[in-house]
Amino acid sequence: MGLRKEFPSLDEVELERVQKIVKELSQKDIEEILEEINNCIHDLERTRKKLTRISKRNDAHLMVLFYLLQMVESLRALKFLIERGCISSCYREMRYILENLAWNMMADILLFRELKETREIGLFINPYAEVAKEWFEEAKKLRATINNINDFKKMTKKFLDEIDVKENIDKLEEVIFHNISYSIFLLLTGRFLHEEEKKKISKEFIPIYTTSDLLKIAKRRLESIFKDQPKIVNGFLTKFSKQDDIIPSYPSTTFVLSFIDRLFSTKLQYMYDEYSFFTHSYFASWHIIPFSSVLEFKILKEEIKKFVNTITELLKKYVDELKDKRK
Repeated sequence: MGLRKEFPSLDEVELERVQKIVKELSQKDIEEILEEINNCIHDLERTRKKLTRISKRNDAHLMVLFYLLQMVESLRALKFLIERGCISSCYREMRYILENLAWNMMADILLFRELKETREIGLFINPYAEVAKEWFEEAKKLRATINNINDFKKMTKKFLDEIDVKENIDKLEEVIFHNISYSIFLLLTGRFLHEEEKKKISKEFIPIYTTSDLLKIAKRRLESIFKDQPKIVNGFLTKFSKQDDIIPSYPSTTFVLSFIDRLFSTKLQYMYDEYSFFTHSYFASWHIIPFSSVLEFKILKEEIKKFVNTITELLKKYVDELKDKRK
């Protein structure tokens, strides 16, 4: 059914009049939203200074530190969209921020945990620093993907079952997750390659690691985690020493968001899914044209508050995580 049959037609003069009324009625809400975003930008600047100190002290290239510059610009773009009444575009921008922040955070945490045990990681290629479309397409063909947090749990529990540990597997999986570093993550979730497969893979887009190199790094981390459980350490080393080269699994956005949610007790995945309803200009989501609904601004004001609070608290936890893991 077309627009004209569903809604009474408005001529341009009447439409402009309605938009003006909506804008006037929403002005206070708009001002409060903009103030909330400005406060968030100021908080990000303070966080960036803290991360700069941590980065220099540990000689570590933090992905979040670089992303915060882009994030500030995304928040300024969000202000621009709000001032022009483009509500659907605001939710698209908010989803984009959540997704990118989570990707960069996961990459930093996995790498930084490795730094606690060894400086050999300095030459390590961060596989999730630059994720190319070609990698995603190749990963799908090779079934080298990790789709959700349950995939990780299954992979970890499968390994623990294979080495026949006597302890509670669920508790051990929790311990591994909350202490996991890049080398352990890649070995548990990566895709081991046959000789013929290696020849076909484009190394320009997909990093390939030698298992023995990863095991050298993982051994120190595992010994730190399981000081009194040599069976787990030895079982890990024995299992993966039989393999040759490996490529990292390509994580879905769902996995990355869920990884951060599980680590920091946040609700990024829930927020990301909720925003999806508002990211298209269709009738059911109310937004058809700019300044078409006072209610949209009132809802956005509450969502922005949640969004800013979530980001602020998440970054505090992230900074604390890095402080705890520094050498």
